[in-house]
Amino acid sequence: MIATLIVEDDPVASAALTRFVAHVPGFTVVGVAASVTAARAVAAQRRPQLALIDISLPDGNGLELAAELRGGCTGTDVIVVTSRSDLYAVRAAIRSGALHYLVKPVRLAALSQLLRRYQALQRDLAVEGLVSQPQIDRLFGTLHAPAEQLPKGLSEPTLDAVRETLRSGPDLSAAELADRLGVSRPTAGRYLEHLVQSGVAEVELRYGQRGRPQRRYRALG
Repeated sequence: MIATLIVEDDPVASAALTRFVAHVPGFTVVGVAASVTAARAVAAQRRPQLALIDISLPDGNGLELAAELRGGCTGTDVIVVTSRSDLYAVRAAIRSGALHYLVKPVRLAALSQLLRRYQALQRDLAVEGLVSQPQIDRLFGTLHAPAEQLPKGLSEPTLDAVRETLRSGPDLSAAELADRLGVSRPTAGRYLEHLVQSGVAEVELRYGQRGRPQRRYRALG
């Protein structure tokens, strides 16, 4: 399991990141800190392999903390998660040794994909021996691979509408979603199953008194 530390002073964002990380197999949240001071204490005690760090913290700069954790005895890898999108912050994050930079609000699918790539990178780096230049190029590009293409027949605007519909209320069946969006039931079902496979939604079988169980979908995070 990849021990992960969340450093975020916004309780809503902190709770969401904790849920998101816990949702990805192979990762476990070993600590949550709302300040630089608390993060140092947790890191010293729990020795996380990975930290998700905000830049603006009540008692200091998250990028300075990132550099400290990277260069300390734990050698913690860092992914910056922040609302800042200015180039000054991005440059500073690169100089601090951050592996990646995510701008809030962070979607579960985007973070899950990044964590899975990080996991794959750790597996590749654990292999001993010499590597070729193409292999080195692939390793350095693992976390920055292009976004996954949608399956044939799915569009990003409709997918966004499906996400927002799921987030806006209780669980839905494919038929109920189809009625709300004005699409066919099979089409609604394909989008819903794609979100389940992407880790954005989950499905539950609901058994009635007769007939087949109904598949009910709800958003995660």
